Amino acid sequence: MNDKKIIQKYSRVPEANDTNKIVVLDNQVLVSQTFDKFNAKVWTKENKIFLNVDIPAGLKLQKPVSLCFAALHKKVTQDINININLGKNSQAVFLSDCVLTGDEGVRHTCSLLLI
Repeated sequence: MNDKKIIQKYSRVPEANDTNKIVVLDNQVLVSQTFDKFNAKVWTKENKIFLNVDIPAGLKLQKPVSLCFAALHKKVTQDINININLGKNSQAVFLSDCVLTGDEGVRHTCSLLLI
């Protein structure tokens, strides 16, 4: 089974193309798409994954934002840093999945800053 099929099988990330979703495999961004007029930027540098989300004041997201961080290969380090800026009277739902195969040497950590 290839990596994308493993992620689809074990995560709750919707397959539909009209959803807000970000998928990172090891330290590579596979999918980054948003549809509800908010800003999301995801990038990687070495073993670090950065996600900045900015939801403007008054915006109520119609669909959840699905996040999936997958570590499927040996000796992968994921240091995930998420910053979410919710504007006044804005509303959002985030669903986060982590797909880990249990291979030796996987290190997976996450920090979240909600403003």
